[in-house]
Amino acid sequence: MTENTHAGKAASYDIGRPDYPEAFFEWLYAEAKIAPDGVIADIGCGTDKVARHFLERGNPMFAIEPDPDMLRIADEKLRAYPNYRSFQRSAEDTGLESGSADLIFCGNSYYWFDRKLVVPEFRRISRGDGLAALAWLGGGENQYDRERNEIYSKYPETPTGRVNDKSQVFAPGAFIEKIFDYSVAETVDEFLNGALSEAGTPNPGDARMSRFATI
Repeated sequence: MTENTHAGKAASYDIGRPDYPEAFFEWLYAEAKIAPDGVIADIGCGTDKVARHFLERGNPMFAIEPDPDMLRIADEKLRAYPNYRSFQRSAEDTGLESGSADLIFCGNSYYWFDRKLVVPEFRRISRGDGLAALAWLGGGENQYDRERNEIYSKYPETPTGRVNDKSQVFAPGAFIEKIFDYSVAETVDEFLNGALSEAGTPNPGDARMSRFATI
């Protein structure tokens, strides 16, 4: 079962995490041939960063999120869409019916999933041969990212028993890789909340927060 890697961070996550580029969704629909009634399972949906894009196009959506605060924010934003259904469940045990999803989507949350459990679960809930899309928002090699990562590395807080798995996800030849140029302009508030939303960042009340906040 996925441990709650972002407990206490929902509000900061919602403010500080950037949206995904529209070009990504346009490419995904063209490449994966998603039908208007194709069912999307957004695993580790967070607060709505991805689900909204599918719902706006009319697709039925299953939003799976283990963190109750994240899911509450997503529900508040998305409950008006008739095709939206949410479940407070883990990626390894979604609770969805077998063969219920035409496309499984995961963002950066896939790093934290238990591969031994989540792969058979994804196969179970996929319809037909199944399609999966993994998308990561990441920076390039630049001074900003190097300095930020240096700060974060001083205050690591990897959730107990969880491993950030960066190994190859798909078998060679079984996937298409696409990279989008995407620049994000952040306000100071968005930047700070983005930092606070990281899994390894101390939460308010943590003894390390006063030191982290002065960096």
